[in-house]
Amino acid sequence: MSPKIDPSSSLNNNKDDDNDIDNDQLLSSTAKGASYLILLQLISRMLTFILHQVVLRYTTAATFGIASVKLELLLSTILFISREGYRCALVRGGDGPAAEPVPESTSKEGSTIGAAPLRDNSAIGQEQKITNISYIPTALGLVTTCLACGYYLNTIDDTVASIYPYYRTSVMLFGAAAMIELCVEPLFIMGLNRMYFQLRVAVEGVAVVLRCLITFALTLWGARGGGADGGNAYGILAFAVAQFAYGLVIALGYAGYFMEKVRSKEMTMSSLFPKQLISSDGRQYWLDPALTTLGSTLTKQSLLKHVLTEGDKMLISALSSDGDQGVYAFVVNYGCLVVRILFQPLEETGRTLFSKLLNKTETANEKHVDDTNRMAMDILMLIIRFHVILGLVFICFGTNYTATLIDLLVGKKWSQGEGNAPLVLSFYCLYVPIMGINGITEGFVQAVASKSDLAKLSYYMVGFSLCFMGAGVLFMHVLQLGAIGLVLANMVNLGIRIMYSWSYIVGFFKSRGTSTTQLTLASWLPSYMTLAAFGASWLVTLWSEQWIGWESFQQKLLHIGTGVLSASALPLQHDQQTVLQHTSIATKEKPDLSPYVIPSTTINSYTLSNSLTDYYESIVDQVMETTIDDIITSAPHSYTLLYPDHVNDCQASLCPFIHALRDHLNFMRANLIASVRPLVDSNLPTLPLKMTLSSSSSSSSRNNNDNSDMDDDNDTTMASTAHTMATQLTETLIVLNQRMSIQLGLIVNANEAAEIIIRQSVPLTNSEQQPRRPRHQDRSASSSLHTRRTPGKSSASWNSEITDYYNDKDQSKATKAMTEWLHLWLSEVESILYAQFDDRIQDVIQAIMEDFLVEE
Repeated sequence: MSPKIDPSSSLNNNKDDDNDIDNDQLLSSTAKGASYLILLQLISRMLTFILHQVVLRYTTAATFGIASVKLELLLSTILFISREGYRCALVRGGDGPAAEPVPESTSKEGSTIGAAPLRDNSAIGQEQKITNISYIPTALGLVTTCLACGYYLNTIDDTVASIYPYYRTSVMLFGAAAMIELCVEPLFIMGLNRMYFQLRVAVEGVAVVLRCLITFALTLWGARGGGADGGNAYGILAFAVAQFAYGLVIALGYAGYFMEKVRSKEMTMSSLFPKQLISSDGRQYWLDPALTTLGSTLTKQSLLKHVLTEGDKMLISALSSDGDQGVYAFVVNYGCLVVRILFQPLEETGRTLFSKLLNKTETANEKHVDDTNRMAMDILMLIIRFHVILGLVFICFGTNYTATLIDLLVGKKWSQGEGNAPLVLSFYCLYVPIMGINGITEGFVQAVASKSDLAKLSYYMVGFSLCFMGAGVLFMHVLQLGAIGLVLANMVNLGIRIMYSWSYIVGFFKSRGTSTTQLTLASWLPSYMTLAAFGASWLVTLWSEQWIGWESFQQKLLHIGTGVLSASALPLQHDQQTVLQHTSIATKEKPDLSPYVIPSTTINSYTLSNSLTDYYESIVDQVMETTIDDIITSAPHSYTLLYPDHVNDCQASLCPFIHALRDHLNFMRANLIASVRPLVDSNLPTLPLKMTLSSSSSSSSRNNNDNSDMDDDNDTTMASTAHTMATQLTETLIVLNQRMSIQLGLIVNANEAAEIIIRQSVPLTNSEQQPRRPRHQDRSASSSLHTRRTPGKSSASWNSEITDYYNDKDQSKATKAMTEWLHLWLSEVESILYAQFDDRIQDVIQAIMEDFLVEE
């Protein structure tokens, strides 16, 4: 939830929140909100995982399969088809953070049923468009729920119902839970549009905890017996009741929050319901045609996306037994931890970084574009090699320790029975690196592909789905491999998708004139020494599992100890140096730093990377914080002087403008900070600098061992070497500082960023509101706000540029003037960062040298 800004005190931006949220400071940026959502995902996944380990001890594989595959598929089908398309459309349709609602007593818009329609180009009207359409998922969900639940109930005969008590009741509870969530979808959309992230985290967090506790309690209670063949008395019902409670908490949480908003008169009750709108040409309507069409289109596309996302559940529910479904759900429960916690953040961060680096380079010169292409290629290869190394760990160690892990967590019921779960999990370990590589390669394609290329990808996805289904039928139906067959089908599917993405990546860099000699499948692999070491480790751990065993506690300790010793013998440090050396592509444009190379090794690249990352992140954070504060301080004056004849409208819209502007700039700040480490890691290998002692110094040190004054000579040698290293490090970091500032400047992309931020932040869009040419003294005042930070920009230059924009008749004068105003600020970021990097270079040198001396 974003802070409200009172126009009368917008320069201070310190108005306290009202009533129930006084003690919870509202989120000031999208990036901070995203961090809360990531924390929610981490906590919910870990809590669900932990409680599942207990629940699995008291339930069968068949029961777990029905609850986690069939009923979860029912729930996701209803929710995904009903709301996903319109949710995406309404998020895209909102022009940045919405304005806070205006209470009835002060609103000049029609705010109750029967009042005059709202103007659709006002700030409130823009939000009302979204509110009106947000009720479509609720209506669509009613139809989807009835159809889906009807189909499921029709497939349950009396024999199945007698084996699994409360099966039909559970289906209806899952359907009711989905419908309850869809009933508050309009409130969810409003909260999402206003970036009420803390609301979502609080409500969903409580709901997840309650769902886990209810599942645990009912399963434990039902374990006393009473079910078929003495099984769990409640079985599937425990999962269904828990899901129904989850839906109720979501609904009550959102409804209670917005009712409190109404009670405190921060918004009106009528603002939560559909209202009629009127366009600038006098046409009255309820549903915006553009948003409705977009939502319908995305809903149709979501059908295909749902099949791709949930295809494995659809396939196994159709071709395998309930027991196989339970084993697969059990295995995926472990695999999701790796995907959600490790792979997904890497994929999303990589997608954002590649999009920023490669999409908007037409404004940079040719050299910068080429450097950016090479840097993106280096980062991509570095991430792929990381996934390969991580995958080798899972393959060589995970495959021989699955039985040990399962036995420790959920007991012998699953480790020695229930569909051979250890073997299925071993095959899933082979699947892990394929998932990681597919995520980063597809993320790259999605980040840089054009609309036509993405359209082609949609057609290819249909083909990939057909291949997946064909492989599933072969492995699961023909070969009768059960859950293992589904894992193999997934591997085939993602393997084909990786091949397509990789061919696209190679073609992409070729089309930009960049050498692709580095982009070979062989370059993914580590050194032969590392591959041989992993192979030997796999043989050792396989021998340990077969001959030492894992049944008793003592055997587990010996088996695990064998794996630890094997892992410690891996030459990962050698391969790390190989990776760093090969992530650099030599170019003629790169400066010759060979005089600064000092042979041999002492400080590793990890220590150097950490020191430089901390150094650059702190400077970027401070520069962006100061820049944002100055922009927000100057924004009210620059904004209001554009509309002297519309003071009331301008003052009313100033609050949401400042609000949205701050959020967008803080998101940019967070994105720059997140980009620092990938940039440092990709630039370091291109600088042939090694934190080392010279050969002559080392030789001198060895010769001094024969002298009586050995200690004094060694101290002198060390001091001399440290001085030489500091000098060479300074010269090298000057080059690195320039690269980092240029690359961060490309990510800022002042031209595009200013245009997008202003377009999404300015609520007033009345084409008839023509701003006057500012008085000379007003322009000078506006100029002084900027030149206070940029002495090189004179008031006359600023006035001349603003005058040019006021004389332009092709676009909105106010928007163009505000865009130029913001562009002048953002265009200074690169030079300010470069100056700050050089000013504080001694700080990072001191930190690096301290690490060197400590290690020595």
